[in-house]
Amino acid sequence: MNENFDKFDEYVMKYDINEKMIGYKYNHSYRVVHQAEEICRSLNTDTVERDLASLIALLHDIARFRQWTEYKTFSDKDSIDHADEGVKILFDEGEIKNYICKNIRCINKKDSATLQSLFLLNDYLFLFFFSLLRLSLMIA
Repeated sequence: MNENFDKFDEYVMKYDINEKMIGYKYNHSYRVVHQAEEICRSLNTDTVERDLASLIALLHDIARFRQWTEYKTFSDKDSIDHADEGVKILFDEGEIKNYICKNIRCINKKDSATLQSLFLLNDYLFLFFFSLLRLSLMIA
């Protein structure tokens, strides 16, 4: 997972991290990762599930950096829908490859069934897991 943190940090550094709201969302993303890890521990999830939950938590607001930089607001109604923009960044622009591909190589050595299921991962499945995590965070 540390490689994913490094890639995320590299992505965010394209923006002005010294700007208060960019820094806020950067820190928020890591707080959500911590919450996801706590939920996974309480549910006794396996390593693959924990890594996936942490990755989803890390990337859940990836579009907020662009949103703030371009519109100076986090209001979707006054700018762009950050969920749609997140899908665009991750899947249309290919940012997800910086995170998923490394996990697939790692998992391939341990569990070919998990590898096969990750190959089936697409935008909708990713969004499903993201939504499930977000709901869990709202309930917790």
